[in-house]
Amino acid sequence: MKRNSVILIPALNPDKELIQYIQELKRNGFDDIIVVNDGSSAEYLDIFERAKQMDCKVLQHAVNLGKGRALKNGFNEFLNLYQDNPDISGIITVDSDGQHAVKDVIQIDDWWKKNKCAELLLGSRNFKLAGVPFKSRAGNQITSKVYRLLYGIQIRDTQTGLRGIPKELVAGYLQIRGERFEYEMEMLIESAVRGIPVREISIQTIYKNQNTGSHFRPFEDSVLIYRLILSGCFRYWKTSLKRKIRKEK
Repeated sequence: MKRNSVILIPALNPDKELIQYIQELKRNGFDDIIVVNDGSSAEYLDIFERAKQMDCKVLQHAVNLGKGRALKNGFNEFLNLYQDNPDISGIITVDSDGQHAVKDVIQIDDWWKKNKCAELLLGSRNFKLAGVPFKSRAGNQITSKVYRLLYGIQIRDTQTGLRGIPKELVAGYLQIRGERFEYEMEMLIESAVRGIPVREISIQTIYKNQNTGSHFRPFEDSVLIYRLILSGCFRYWKTSLKRKIRKEK
């Protein structure tokens, strides 16, 4: 059964298991897959060549530009290829390190079949489980609390890379700021500012080798994320006030 979603995988020096993951996606009906090589080292190029041979669309960054830029370039390619395709509902982003089970990717695709809603879908992990790395648990819980305090919106997993973006929302997210991991937080801020509903779908919590394969820079990327959260809240308060005034009129 052919699925209605395009898969987007940003990748930097991916494990060879990425090929097995792509094969599993293909077996489950995800025929349209975009892979972004975000400046990987030469020894990883054979992985991207194999992805091409499997009919994936592979985009190439000559140097590492960051996850945010990889996602945006993937969104741009999605719009160029699928914007006018009535059979495609949206794009699903997944990480290249095996953290997102294919069954959970299917959950996102199935949601669009049952609900024709312009919502940002988040695959949310359970950080209370044993085996979750402390830095991942603590970082996500703190960010979630700060986001709720400033924006009044409860999101359990603000840093998940498994996201479903309906086709009608992709162009808007393509135009926002953020080049590295902070871009995914900017998507949540933009959703709050524009009044876009955000829905969380519970997914399997997978951490391989205590998440040692992550390219997240704890200090530098955290600074970028919290800078965005603090600066974005003023835009949110301003638009929220305008919406309130319009309703009262």
